[in-house]
Amino acid sequence: MTRLRQALRGAGPMAAMLGMAVLLVVGAGEWATRNELETQWDNLRRSGEVQALALRGVATRYGYLPATAAQQPLVAALLRNPQARNLRDAANAYLQTVNTNAGSDALYVMDTAGLTLASSNWATPSSFVDQNYGNRPYFRDALQGLAGRFYGVGKTTGEPGLFASAPVYDNGVIVGVVAVKVQMQPIVDTWAQLRDPVFLADERGIIFLGSVAAWLYKTTHTLTDTEVLQVQRDEQYGARWTPDPVPWKTRQRSDQPGVELRLPDTGKEYLALEEALPDLGWTLTLTADS
Repeated sequence: MTRLRQALRGAGPMAAMLGMAVLLVVGAGEWATRNELETQWDNLRRSGEVQALALRGVATRYGYLPATAAQQPLVAALLRNPQARNLRDAANAYLQTVNTNAGSDALYVMDTAGLTLASSNWATPSSFVDQNYGNRPYFRDALQGLAGRFYGVGKTTGEPGLFASAPVYDNGVIVGVVAVKVQMQPIVDTWAQLRDPVFLADERGIIFLGSVAAWLYKTTHTLTDTEVLQVQRDEQYGARWTPDPVPWKTRQRSDQPGVELRLPDTGKEYLALEEALPDLGWTLTLTADS
């Protein structure tokens, strides 16, 4: 554009007029491009706010269940007498009723070693009863007196979900843990209706939820050996998970709020904007075909 302006200064009237017309067309094109980019970024920001709100709603909706069930005297009685058949049957029935009414996926009680004594799905082929979840972070957190939250692939069912937990106290001593599992498939179903990819990464940068199945459990950046070992010990993304990178390259421009994401295999390019959810330890990324 600058060279064109310089050339026009030495041209004749007609050439100058034609040159000015070219300048106007080029300028209008650049303005339209910038305007379109700004519109896309604005749309991504607004969509990010909406999706973040929905995610927080799902992540916290059933957080009360473990704490509520943990206060049920029947649960503490079972943990004191784990071999009592009548207590186990009563606890299974109680958990099944609460889980059904709440609409969660599973609600279960574990002893201090992580062994499940009773579960809402006790009568199903994928029952959690007698399964051990002592290596799961949500169990370890609750055993320390904390409210746990963890997303991972189920050890028993192989189906992913969000787990929340709470400690069970008996005379001031933690005697067990109650946990709930919640499916996040409704979120994925909503994302699947969008034109462009949406995905969610954990605090390590591993994609664990998204509209593109092939990207699940891929890493957005290099993990340390310690991080890899911890994910594998927790069996967070399955017993055979390995750290494979995402299939794209990114480019950051100083004048843009996000990054440009390019898939070498397909040649597709997207604008990608991150929405941090620090309270959950997640990062949501929305994209728009550029």
